[in-house]
Amino acid sequence: MADTIDKMPYFLLTGIQNCIPTFCADNLNNIEYYLNTIKERKEINAFSEKYRKWVKDRE
Repeated sequence: MADTIDKMPYFLLTGIQNCIPTFCADNLNNIEYYLNTIKERKEINAFSEKYRKWVKDRE
């Protein structure tokens, strides 16, 4: 939901380039489409840290 308020820089936060073939199909370009891959890669803590830093830097 936060992504609909303020678009996130996906590659910076997830390491996944948006709109590559594996992520384009039915992708509304919201962060939810990337969360399963982040979890599968066991990178949820890294994502959380990057997200918090990104939010703080924007303040």
